[in-house]
Amino acid sequence: MKKLISEYTTAYEYADDYGKMPELEKACKKVKEELSTIEHEVYTQTRLINERYVGYKLLHEAMYDVEAKEWQGNDDDECKKISGECYEIWHSIHGDNAEFLKKQCIEHARKLVIAEDKRLEKEKQRDSIWTKQCEERRKGHKVWDEYQEKNKKEEAKKEEVKS
Repeated sequence: MKKLISEYTTAYEYADDYGKMPELEKACKKVKEELSTIEHEVYTQTRLINERYVGYKLLHEAMYDVEAKEWQGNDDDECKKISGECYEIWHSIHGDNAEFLKKQCIEHARKLVIAEDKRLEKEKQRDSIWTKQCEERRKGHKVWDEYQEKNKKEEAKKEEVKS
């Protein structure tokens, strides 16, 4: 239950409790929490894109290094003795893994775009609520000033009556 205007001590106190301000405060808090969650999602997707892209680039470099090796030569025979696979297979594995990371990077980019759109929408919503709050506070201050002016006039009349 709201207090009477006479129970408030300052204009700011009254303006913060005037009209729809309590509901707007709750809405603003909720939007800020949602925005924080969405910003975390944007950060996470950006980080994942970066990690996948770095892995993609490293695998491509490994592919280029393997391409530079002499396939079906002495080095390839040594590789077969150690790993059981030849350079051609390593080249193929690195290529497949690089393509997988590239697809993952694209998928995270899609999620990033969706999250960024949500972030922009929530920022607009937050700004809209802020504008409404400012308008309500302005109205509250106006009502407070009118109330104070009315009280001053009443006190002046009482002083006249006493004189």
